[in-house]
Amino acid sequence: MRIIFFDLETGGMDGKKHAITQFASIVVNPDFSVVEELEIKIKFRPENADPEALAVNHYDQELWAAEAISPLEARRKIYAQFNRYKDRRNVSARTGKAYNVAQLAGHNAHKFDRPFLGDWWERLGKPDWCPADWRVLDTQMLAHWYCHVHGTEPENMKLETLCEFFDITVDGPAHDALVDVRMTIELAKHLTKKGG
Repeated sequence: MRIIFFDLETGGMDGKKHAITQFASIVVNPDFSVVEELEIKIKFRPENADPEALAVNHYDQELWAAEAISPLEARRKIYAQFNRYKDRRNVSARTGKAYNVAQLAGHNAHKFDRPFLGDWWERLGKPDWCPADWRVLDTQMLAHWYCHVHGTEPENMKLETLCEFFDITVDGPAHDALVDVRMTIELAKHLTKKGG
């Protein structure tokens, strides 16, 4: 089963009102070999964003002016990628019918990125159902388990902290969506001892 590792950078912490400013994903095979990458900068209204969030997420007005696409176009691209990799088979509790969805993975994604993505998706209107499972694989939960079993104690469970703790390095600044996805994949490899 292929997995879509993803990350969001946002204009704040509230998925009901703040925008997604950047989306990135990397689709991997079970051995962590890369199938496809996607990185999108998304148009948003900076005046509606938390300035602190924009500073943390490396928002650059000129770069967004040159590269950002509309939220609806971004959703179409994300939908197309998720739809291409619907490898997880589910069965509807209501109808008993089988259907397929994409399997997502991320860091703290069960608590932040997946719910935020769902809120953003719905705020754009619902012409397209999001073809990704709500049950996201989360390296933060995996790290909690790993550290418990191995008796290790990092300072916290943030992605940057864990990568430093496990001597994982990735080129680029943290809180860039694509860099964070690469960090998450390397952390997942380390915690599962896969991919080298």
